[in-house]
Amino acid sequence: MQVHRRLVIQVQGYDARGLAENFEHFRREYRRACELYGLTGEVGAAEETPETFSGTWNVTTHGDGWQVETHYRLLRWDDIVRNDFTRAVWWKIVQIYRTTGIALLNGAFGRMLRKNWRFALVAFFPILLITTWLWLGSFVGILCMNLVAALGAPALVAKIVGGVTGVGGFASLLWLSEPITGLLQRCDEAASIDQFVNGKRRDWSERLDEFAADVAKAVRKNKADEIVIVGHGFGAVLAINVLGRALTRDGALGRSGPRVAMLTLGAALPVVGFNPEA
Repeated sequence: MQVHRRLVIQVQGYDARGLAENFEHFRREYRRACELYGLTGEVGAAEETPETFSGTWNVTTHGDGWQVETHYRLLRWDDIVRNDFTRAVWWKIVQIYRTTGIALLNGAFGRMLRKNWRFALVAFFPILLITTWLWLGSFVGILCMNLVAALGAPALVAKIVGGVTGVGGFASLLWLSEPITGLLQRCDEAASIDQFVNGKRRDWSERLDEFAADVAKAVRKNKADEIVIVGHGFGAVLAINVLGRALTRDGALGRSGPRVAMLTLGAALPVVGFNPEA
Protein backbone atom coordinates (compact mmCIF):
# COMPACT_ATOMS: atom_id res chain seq x y z
CA MET A 1 0.00 0.00 0.00
CA GLN A 2 1.34 3.40 -0.96
CA VAL A 3 1.01 5.94 1.83
CA HIS A 4 0.13 9.52 0.96
CA ARG A 5 -1.13 10.67 4.35
CA ARG A 6 0.23 9.48 7.66
CA LEU A 7 -0.55 10.24 11.28
CA VAL A 8 2.35 9.71 13.70
CA ILE A 9 1.51 9.59 17.41
CA GLN A 10 4.58 9.64 19.64
CA VAL A 11 4.32 8.83 23.33
CA GLN A 12 7.00 10.86 25.07
CA GLY A 13 9.57 8.98 27.11
CA TYR A 14 10.79 9.82 30.63
CA ASP A 15 11.87 13.26 29.52
CA ALA A 16 11.38 16.67 31.13
CA ARG A 17 11.74 18.59 27.86
CA GLY A 18 8.70 20.59 26.80
CA LEU A 19 7.07 21.04 23.41
CA ALA A 20 9.49 23.69 22.12
CA GLU A 21 12.57 21.56 22.88
CA ASN A 22 11.04 18.41 21.40
CA PHE A 23 9.98 20.30 18.28
CA GLU A 24 13.44 21.77 17.73
CA HIS A 25 14.96 18.33 18.22
CA PHE A 26 12.56 16.92 15.61
CA ARG A 27 13.35 19.68 13.11
CA ARG A 28 17.11 19.14 13.53
CA GLU A 29 16.91 15.37 13.07
CA TYR A 30 14.43 15.70 10.19
CA ARG A 31 16.88 17.93 8.30
CA ARG A 32 19.64 15.38 8.87
CA ALA A 33 17.40 12.55 7.63
CA CYS A 34 16.53 14.50 4.48
CA GLU A 35 20.21 15.17 3.77
CA LEU A 36 21.12 11.53 4.40
CA TYR A 37 18.44 10.03 2.13
CA GLY A 38 18.31 12.74 -0.53
CA LEU A 39 14.82 13.98 0.36
CA THR A 40 13.26 17.41 0.63
CA GLY A 41 10.57 18.54 3.01
CA GLU A 42 8.94 21.24 5.06
CA VAL A 43 8.02 21.25 8.74
CA GLY A 44 5.12 23.47 9.83
CA ALA A 45 4.82 25.37 13.10
CA ALA A 46 4.18 23.50 16.33
CA GLU A 47 0.85 23.99 18.09
CA GLU A 48 0.13 23.12 21.70
CA THR A 49 -3.17 21.57 22.82
CA PRO A 50 -3.14 21.78 26.64
CA GLU A 51 -6.51 20.07 27.11
CA THR A 52 -5.19 16.85 25.54
CA PHE A 53 -1.59 17.24 26.82
CA SER A 54 -0.25 17.16 23.28
CA GLY A 55 1.62 19.13 20.68
CA THR A 56 1.18 18.84 16.93
CA TRP A 57 2.86 19.89 13.69
CA ASN A 58 2.63 19.01 10.00
CA VAL A 59 5.40 17.65 7.80
CA THR A 60 5.51 17.36 4.01
CA THR A 61 8.20 15.05 2.61
CA HIS A 62 9.13 14.76 -1.09
CA GLY A 63 11.03 11.92 -2.66
CA ASP A 64 11.63 10.62 -6.18
CA GLY A 65 8.10 10.61 -7.61
CA TRP A 66 6.29 10.58 -4.28
CA GLN A 67 5.06 12.86 -1.52
CA VAL A 68 3.78 12.11 2.00
CA GLU A 69 1.82 14.45 4.23
CA THR A 70 2.43 13.65 7.90
CA HIS A 71 0.55 14.99 10.89
CA TYR A 72 2.80 14.54 13.92
CA ARG A 73 1.24 14.35 17.38
CA LEU A 74 3.37 14.30 20.54
CA LEU A 75 1.60 12.98 23.65
CA ARG A 76 3.26 14.77 26.53
CA TRP A 77 3.72 14.16 30.23
CA ASP A 78 6.84 16.25 30.83
CA ASP A 79 4.99 18.11 33.60
CA ILE A 80 4.80 14.88 35.61
CA VAL A 81 8.47 14.09 34.95
CA ARG A 82 9.55 17.57 36.05
CA ASN A 83 7.61 17.08 39.27
CA ASP A 84 9.49 13.80 39.83
CA PHE A 85 12.78 15.68 39.47
CA THR A 86 11.97 17.81 42.54
CA ARG A 87 12.32 14.83 44.86
CA ALA A 88 15.19 14.92 47.37
CA VAL A 89 18.58 13.71 46.16
CA TRP A 90 19.02 11.37 49.16
CA TRP A 91 15.66 9.75 48.32
CA LYS A 92 16.75 9.12 44.74
CA ILE A 93 19.99 7.48 45.89
CA VAL A 94 18.18 5.24 48.37
CA GLN A 95 15.65 4.26 45.70
CA ILE A 96 18.25 3.24 43.11
CA TYR A 97 19.77 0.83 45.63
CA ARG A 98 16.34 -0.46 46.60
CA THR A 99 15.11 -1.01 43.03
CA THR A 100 18.41 -2.61 41.97
CA GLY A 101 18.27 -4.92 45.00
CA ILE A 102 14.72 -5.95 44.04
CA ALA A 103 15.82 -6.62 40.44
CA LEU A 104 18.63 -8.85 41.71
CA LEU A 105 16.43 -10.73 44.17
CA ASN A 106 13.43 -11.33 41.88
CA GLY A 107 15.59 -12.49 38.99
CA ALA A 108 14.85 -9.60 36.61
CA PHE A 109 18.52 -8.61 36.31
CA GLY A 110 19.55 -12.24 35.77
CA ARG A 111 17.05 -12.59 32.93
CA MET A 112 18.38 -9.43 31.27
CA LEU A 113 21.96 -10.64 31.72
CA ARG A 114 21.23 -14.00 30.06
CA LYS A 115 19.47 -12.35 27.11
CA ASN A 116 21.89 -9.50 26.47
CA TRP A 117 24.74 -8.63 28.82
CA ARG A 118 25.24 -5.23 27.17
CA PHE A 119 21.67 -4.17 27.88
CA ALA A 120 21.96 -5.51 31.43
CA LEU A 121 25.13 -3.44 31.93
CA VAL A 122 23.33 -0.30 30.73
CA ALA A 123 20.48 -1.00 33.16
CA PHE A 124 22.98 -1.58 35.97
CA PHE A 125 25.06 1.48 35.09
CA PRO A 126 23.46 3.99 37.54
CA ILE A 127 24.21 1.96 40.65
CA LEU A 128 27.74 1.16 39.45
CA LEU A 129 28.48 4.84 38.91
CA ILE A 130 26.88 6.08 42.11
CA THR A 131 28.76 3.41 44.09
CA THR A 132 32.00 4.55 42.45
CA TRP A 133 31.30 8.14 43.50
CA LEU A 134 30.56 6.95 47.05
CA TRP A 135 33.86 5.07 47.21
CA LEU A 136 35.80 8.05 45.85
CA GLY A 137 34.04 10.42 48.26
CA SER A 138 34.90 8.06 51.14
CA PHE A 139 38.51 7.93 49.97
CA VAL A 140 38.72 11.75 50.02
CA GLY A 141 37.14 11.81 53.50
CA ILE A 142 39.54 9.21 54.91
CA LEU A 143 42.51 10.97 53.32
CA CYS A 144 41.53 14.33 54.85
CA MET A 145 40.81 12.73 58.23
CA ASN A 146 44.26 11.11 58.35
CA LEU A 147 45.91 14.34 57.19
CA VAL A 148 44.22 16.40 59.92
CA ALA A 149 45.06 13.74 62.53
CA ALA A 150 48.70 13.73 61.38
CA LEU A 151 48.79 17.50 61.96
CA GLY A 152 47.96 16.88 65.60
CA ALA A 153 44.22 17.71 65.67
CA PRO A 154 41.99 15.89 68.19
CA ALA A 155 40.46 12.64 66.94
CA LEU A 156 36.92 14.09 67.05
CA VAL A 157 37.95 17.06 64.90
CA ALA A 158 39.69 14.75 62.42
CA LYS A 159 36.57 12.58 62.14
CA ILE A 160 34.32 15.62 61.60
CA VAL A 161 36.64 16.95 58.90
CA GLY A 162 36.76 13.51 57.29
CA GLY A 163 32.97 13.20 57.33
CA VAL A 164 32.39 16.67 55.89
CA THR A 165 35.00 16.32 53.15
CA GLY A 166 33.79 12.81 52.31
CA VAL A 167 30.21 13.97 51.86
CA GLY A 168 31.44 17.05 50.02
CA GLY A 169 33.57 14.96 47.69
CA PHE A 170 30.68 12.64 46.87
CA ALA A 171 28.29 15.57 46.34
CA SER A 172 30.83 17.34 44.10
CA LEU A 173 31.35 14.27 41.92
CA LEU A 174 27.60 13.82 41.63
CA TRP A 175 27.00 17.48 40.74
CA LEU A 176 29.89 17.80 38.28
CA SER A 177 29.04 14.58 36.42
CA GLU A 178 25.27 15.04 36.29
CA PRO A 179 25.21 17.09 33.04
CA ILE A 180 27.15 14.27 31.34
CA THR A 181 25.71 11.15 32.98
CA GLY A 182 22.16 12.21 33.89
CA LEU A 183 22.62 9.95 36.91
CA LEU A 184 19.97 11.51 39.12
CA GLN A 185 17.48 11.43 36.26
CA ARG A 186 18.24 7.71 35.85
CA CYS A 187 17.60 7.26 39.58
CA ASP A 188 14.29 9.08 39.24
CA GLU A 189 13.33 6.98 36.25
CA ALA A 190 14.16 3.69 37.98
CA ALA A 191 12.17 4.63 41.08
CA SER A 192 9.21 5.84 39.01
CA ILE A 193 9.15 2.69 36.86
CA ASP A 194 9.12 0.58 40.02
CA GLN A 195 6.21 2.64 41.38
CA PHE A 196 4.32 2.32 38.10
CA VAL A 197 4.84 -1.45 37.86
CA ASN A 198 3.48 -1.82 41.39
CA GLY A 199 0.44 0.36 40.75
CA LYS A 200 1.62 3.32 42.83
CA ARG A 201 1.50 6.00 40.15
CA ARG A 202 -2.09 7.16 39.84
CA ASP A 203 -0.95 10.29 37.99
CA TRP A 204 0.71 8.15 35.31
CA SER A 205 -2.35 5.92 34.97
CA GLU A 206 -4.70 8.87 34.61
CA ARG A 207 -2.51 10.49 31.94
CA LEU A 208 -2.19 7.19 30.04
CA ASP A 209 -5.99 6.84 30.07
CA GLU A 210 -6.23 10.29 28.50
CA PHE A 211 -3.64 9.30 25.90
CA ALA A 212 -5.59 6.12 25.13
CA ALA A 213 -8.79 8.11 24.59
CA ASP A 214 -6.88 10.45 22.28
CA VAL A 215 -5.45 7.53 20.28
CA ALA A 216 -8.84 5.78 19.98
CA LYS A 217 -10.47 8.98 18.75
CA ALA A 218 -7.66 9.63 16.27
CA VAL A 219 -7.88 6.13 14.77
CA ARG A 220 -11.66 6.29 14.41
CA LYS A 221 -11.86 9.77 12.86
CA ASN A 222 -8.60 10.21 10.97
CA LYS A 223 -8.51 10.03 7.17
CA ALA A 224 -4.85 9.03 7.00
CA ASP A 225 -3.71 5.97 5.08
CA GLU A 226 -1.60 4.85 8.03
CA ILE A 227 -1.32 5.61 11.73
CA VAL A 228 2.00 4.88 13.43
CA ILE A 229 2.26 4.87 17.23
CA VAL A 230 5.86 5.54 18.25
CA GLY A 231 7.74 5.18 21.51
CA HIS A 232 11.43 5.75 22.26
CA GLY A 233 13.19 4.42 25.36
CA PHE A 234 10.69 4.12 28.19
CA GLY A 235 8.20 5.78 25.84
CA ALA A 236 8.12 2.41 24.02
CA VAL A 237 6.79 0.75 27.19
CA LEU A 238 4.17 3.47 27.58
CA ALA A 239 3.21 3.36 23.89
CA ILE A 240 2.34 -0.34 24.23
CA ASN A 241 0.42 0.44 27.42
CA VAL A 242 -1.49 3.25 25.69
CA LEU A 243 -2.38 1.05 22.72
CA GLY A 244 -3.55 -1.68 25.10
CA ARG A 245 -5.78 0.79 26.94
CA ALA A 246 -7.12 2.09 23.61
CA LEU A 247 -7.99 -1.46 22.53
CA THR A 248 -9.78 -1.97 25.86
CA ARG A 249 -11.89 1.06 25.03
CA ASP A 250 -12.55 -0.10 21.47
CA GLY A 251 -11.84 -3.74 20.65
CA ALA A 252 -12.42 -3.13 16.94
CA LEU A 253 -9.71 -0.49 16.79
CA GLY A 254 -7.66 -0.79 13.60
CA ARG A 255 -9.87 -3.45 12.00
CA SER A 256 -11.33 -0.90 9.63
CA GLY A 257 -10.14 2.47 8.39
CA PRO A 258 -6.44 3.41 8.42
CA ARG A 259 -3.80 0.78 9.06
CA VAL A 260 -2.38 0.99 12.60
CA ALA A 261 1.28 0.17 13.22
CA MET A 262 3.59 0.43 16.20
CA LEU A 263 7.26 1.44 16.15
CA THR A 264 9.53 1.16 19.18
CA LEU A 265 13.02 2.68 19.21
CA GLY A 266 15.74 2.01 21.76
CA ALA A 267 13.08 0.06 23.61
CA ALA A 268 13.43 -0.37 27.36
CA LEU A 269 10.87 -3.19 27.29
CA PRO A 270 13.05 -5.74 29.17
CA VAL A 271 13.30 -3.36 32.14
CA VAL A 272 9.59 -3.92 32.71
CA GLY A 273 8.98 -7.17 30.85
CA PHE A 274 11.51 -9.19 32.87
CA ASN A 275 10.02 -7.96 36.13
CA PRO A 276 7.73 -10.71 37.50
CA GLU A 277 5.57 -8.06 39.19
CA ALA A 278 4.79 -6.30 35.88
